[in-house]
Amino acid sequence: MISPASLHEDSSRDQDREPGRALACVRASAQGTEARGSRGAARSANGTGSHRGRRGLPCLHAETLELGLLELPRLHGAEHDVRFDIDSNLAIKLTGPGEYGWEGGLEKYLQRLVWCNELFEEAFFVEGLVTLAGEQAERLVITQPWYDADHERPHPTQDEIDVYMRAKGFHKAYDGAYLHKTRDLAASDAVPKNFIRTRAGVTHAIDVITLEPTGSKYERLQNMVHGQPQIPSDVVVASVVQS
Repeated sequence: MISPASLHEDSSRDQDREPGRALACVRASAQGTEARGSRGAARSANGTGSHRGRRGLPCLHAETLELGLLELPRLHGAEHDVRFDIDSNLAIKLTGPGEYGWEGGLEKYLQRLVWCNELFEEAFFVEGLVTLAGEQAERLVITQPWYDADHERPHPTQDEIDVYMRAKGFHKAYDGAYLHKTRDLAASDAVPKNFIRTRAGVTHAIDVITLEPTGSKYERLQNMVHGQPQIPSDVVVASVVQS
């Protein structure tokens, strides 16, 4: 069983909680096999094992999780039920029942988390699946670090986001949308509300959507990038040094 306050206390589970490992488990489960290294890895901090469900991910104990969530402040989220756990300094996010974010199923959702961790050096972790009381479909539970936002200016400006995204290897297509310069990946919804600016002036992407555009969508983004003045690399370097 697992509770919000102890989600990150068991470091032995860290590898298995990586989105890439979770994605491998889901794919292996769909094929009727088991991802290497996943057996017995679903353990909570108190040593009580949570069993793996039909999707290959740990099944969290619903009653224990719900009791823990009752004590945590609920935050606004369009695609998730978001709670802040001050003890672990984590944002705990639950998808809607049977829903997995922006589009697609569980595999696509996990793949987007993998890309976010790779591209933005963030630390999303996959805790497992849970079916809450009165619900018929599973929710996915994930966690990410909670950043101490600057009280006067908690979000960066769009211009600051442009610099941030350029430093991460993206070219701008339009406000909120960017195309990676070497990977066939795009980022959308990259607007101020989905970033946090800390008291130290550091920018973090907390809710940016990563996707793999194909066909006409990719060509359209490319054309927009080519028609958009891009931030020179020396400006990006100077901004990074100053921050």
